[in-house]
Amino acid sequence: MKILHIAPNAFPFVGGIEVILKFLSKTEQAFGGNELVIAFPDRSHLFSGEFEVEKTRIVPLQVLRQKQSLHFFPKPKYSPSEIVQIFSNYRSLIMKESPDIIHLHDYSEASMPAISVGNALGVPIIQHLHSLIDESYPKDLIANFKNLKHFICVSVAVKISLDLALGYESKAQVLPNAIPPIAWNEPSSPRIKNHILMVGRCVPSKGFDIGMKVLENLRNDGVPATLEIIGNGSSLGTLMAISKHKGFDEYIHFAKLKTREEIFKSMRRASVMLIPSQTQEGFSLVALEAAMCELPVVATNIGGLPETISDGLTGFIVKATDVAGMTEKVTLLLSDKELAEKMGRAARFRQQSVYNYQQYRDRLDALYVNVISSQ
Repeated sequence: MKILHIAPNAFPFVGGIEVILKFLSKTEQAFGGNELVIAFPDRSHLFSGEFEVEKTRIVPLQVLRQKQSLHFFPKPKYSPSEIVQIFSNYRSLIMKESPDIIHLHDYSEASMPAISVGNALGVPIIQHLHSLIDESYPKDLIANFKNLKHFICVSVAVKISLDLALGYESKAQVLPNAIPPIAWNEPSSPRIKNHILMVGRCVPSKGFDIGMKVLENLRNDGVPATLEIIGNGSSLGTLMAISKHKGFDEYIHFAKLKTREEIFKSMRRASVMLIPSQTQEGFSLVALEAAMCELPVVATNIGGLPETISDGLTGFIVKATDVAGMTEKVTLLLSDKELAEKMGRAARFRQQSVYNYQQYRDRLDALYVNVISSQ
């Protein structure tokens, strides 16, 4: 079975979707069965042509440089001839690859052309939603969703947001993300006392500025806490400026996104994972990764986070605006080592049972077969 994945970004970019695709690439190479091709919009023309990662072909799609994205119809910045060119490029891609199925991830410049051309050519399409549909979603794209029959949602929260956007209850399948098991090559170092970790894209929706307020509260309360922020993004400069302005450079360490192995090493050293997301959190791979490292999580009640984290069992869930509540729960975990270790063990057990990677792959393959057979 040949699967054409079309994503907003691909390697070497690092985000939740890219991580999931990399896992799929690795496991397909290890166990075989499916041929994967991953395509993504090359917005800045960084790549001269296709390349391979993990023996999987990556196809950068040339788009018109830095123009307003095509999915913001009905007010595009493109001329009619440019739109025709874009659709023609996607038609050429799909005809050349001749996939058994197109697997679309979230939305990007690729979404509308891929849906239109795929439907016209009779290629089955699965739309995979990794984040919540909110007011930022283009209404024209949601209208295009009504031309699709098959959806995957990473959480119940995402499915609810899809149904609300469509105006009816969809037949979307809820398939939570999963991570392959990891064999640690070395024993973990002792956890750093009072050390808090935040990992992800440094953008406003992740709420890292809220996490810095939690650190400020802790230190004002006499807790000698430190904070490590691992991530890149548009807000990184602002966060670093806040840290300097408040005199926190001694207590906050900023690190660019590392390899997964390096991130796991940081997770195995930390005392608490803080996920202060404010919007758009359909699921949290970071929470799953923390669970693999037996690291308890304090997170907000946004989107799929309350599904990923069992409140009071594997961590704590607080309101997104409740900085005092976050501070209280982080303080509790920092002060009660026995509770933190108990929650960490429960988190790992739940990750291995509820978010089993082999079951994830089996369900995904079954969905592919069902979609193709129903076409």
